[in-house]
Amino acid sequence: MREDIVAVSLSVFPFATPYDPSKDPATSVDPVGTTSLAERLADLVLPGFTARMWRARFLTFSAVASHVARKAADLAGQDDAFDTARLAFERLYVSALVQCATNDTELAGGIRRTPGTDRARQAFARGEPLTRANFIKGQSVNGPTGVMARLARNLRLVDDENHLDTMGQELILAWSKDEELVGVLEGKKEAGDGGAWLSQMATGARDAVKGTWPGKQSSLWNALASRLRPDRIGKQERKTLHKLLSADSSGLRDRVLRLLIESVGTYNDGIGEGRSVVERTVIQDGVRPHLNVKTNEADRVLDILFATIEVHEECSSLLLGAFDTVRWALSSKGTLTEAQILADKTAAKNLERVRKALAKEVANLDAAIERVDGEPAIDRQIIAPLRQMRSDVVAACASSPALLSTLLDRHERVQKEKGKGDWIERGPKLTLMPSFGFTDDPPWYSGLYLHPFRVTNAYAMLGELGVVKVGQDEED
Repeated sequence: MREDIVAVSLSVFPFATPYDPSKDPATSVDPVGTTSLAERLADLVLPGFTARMWRARFLTFSAVASHVARKAADLAGQDDAFDTARLAFERLYVSALVQCATNDTELAGGIRRTPGTDRARQAFARGEPLTRANFIKGQSVNGPTGVMARLARNLRLVDDENHLDTMGQELILAWSKDEELVGVLEGKKEAGDGGAWLSQMATGARDAVKGTWPGKQSSLWNALASRLRPDRIGKQERKTLHKLLSADSSGLRDRVLRLLIESVGTYNDGIGEGRSVVERTVIQDGVRPHLNVKTNEADRVLDILFATIEVHEECSSLLLGAFDTVRWALSSKGTLTEAQILADKTAAKNLERVRKALAKEVANLDAAIERVDGEPAIDRQIIAPLRQMRSDVVAACASSPALLSTLLDRHERVQKEKGKGDWIERGPKLTLMPSFGFTDDPPWYSGLYLHPFRVTNAYAMLGELGVVKVGQDEED
């Protein structure tokens, strides 16, 4: 356990890509502007993690893909072909997994959560190569290496240009020992089986860039899928990945992962409730009680961050619930004045319920702001959005009309900052813009974590590394 800790600055962390889950509340569009601060808090708690990364093996693949692409670019005699070769190799990889899974039921189950498999199956069924045109859009961001990019760079597996970095070489060496691919780092056929494997992969990637796709009977498919299948990670590779994940400059990620390991029972008990419930339960009931805030500086920082997350998520859930209530009223009853919305019994009851709940959070917001402001290890950038949240919450608590007005003001400000149009047009009457209707009953998100804090992602990876035994979540 680390007792020392360095100051945590958000400036050293790239921001996460937007989270867009299929089964959690729709927050990626963020009409009341709460996602940015949530992502900043998540960045501090688990540096490098995002809500889209699940498979630990894709970290290894990211390093291998960089190594193969370098060799492919060299074979082509074109240094600027590196990135196109890397993406071509990634398409070969996804296609190899899909093709080999047709005759391997275990692999068929083992490739879940591999980006692009649906597109690869469609292309395979049509007898077509997998190209940029028929693969997932934004492959560099959404492919197997793209979803791992932040963490791969944070761990120094690859650099900002996706070229192999120091720790990437160490990881490849560990993986190659498990796979008995001698000489893969040297990259020469005469260096051993690893050199021959690398040459085959690099040639395939180079040819794919030129438009030549391996035939169905090519030995490349099995050679690629068998060595890098997502569901089988060797002992040396697991050990190296765990070591890399446990090392970060702030010391927070290592401590959080240790605390999550201790709290795995809490996670497994609540996993069926979904991310928005289980992440809150793990953090508040599993992790926080184990913090040694009096003697461990990292734990003190984490306690502040977790308390801030709790109040931020409660206020975010209440504000979004109130905003969705307004959307519901306008969807079900058409264009209305603010007074008419407040006169609706269902809307009025829900808004008043939100107002009272928000009033109870003012003291918690004050405490969070004071603690963050007094902790030099936490970056100052968190304070401004927290204070803005407090200002809006205090204004909203005055009355139901004030809550409605504050919601509309905040939404207008958020949309303007994003360069987007308002969902609700204000005038003598409020008009809901097309496609923004809310037909469900007025929601109540209180008590849930509206935003992801990477807890489920961390458990998925720890489980694959054999560190903990975790159950299947709601997406399995």
